[in-house]
Amino acid sequence: MGSDEQRFIAIRAVGLFRELSDGDINALGAISRRSQLGAGELLIREGATGDSMFIVSEGRVVITKGSHHGPDETIVAIGPGHYVGLNALVESASRSANVVAGDAGAVVYELRFDDLEVVLAQDESLAAAFWRAAAKGLSRQLRRATTDAVVLRALIRAQQN
Repeated sequence: MGSDEQRFIAIRAVGLFRELSDGDINALGAISRRSQLGAGELLIREGATGDSMFIVSEGRVVITKGSHHGPDETIVAIGPGHYVGLNALVESASRSANVVAGDAGAVVYELRFDDLEVVLAQDESLAAAFWRAAAKGLSRQLRRATTDAVVLRALIRAQQN
């Protein structure tokens, strides 16, 4: 199940939540669900409907994207202090990538929208802080994607010339 201290440490380590109080972190920890994944075990399937995010506590997870031209493309491997699935938590959207446990497996904590909604309805201060953090996280993701798109276009143009 994971101790309260382990949950706190895992969630506190996420930069997204740096501005949340210790009480807020404890409230998120209380509703989080711990999962231990074996090497290569699927956590998120691309295209599946999602309504939760996962915080990596131990080990690594590998994010891959389906390819029409062969095997899935590895996007990145992430470890403790990182998260996946924020978009799906915010908008109950289809998952945009696969996520599998790395070679040594992983321990993750899941925050489900239904559980989060109950906690946030009871604490307006936590709700404001959480959604502000989520907005900042999504903004960073968008900024990174925009920068990546510009770099990719420049590389394509350079190859064409």
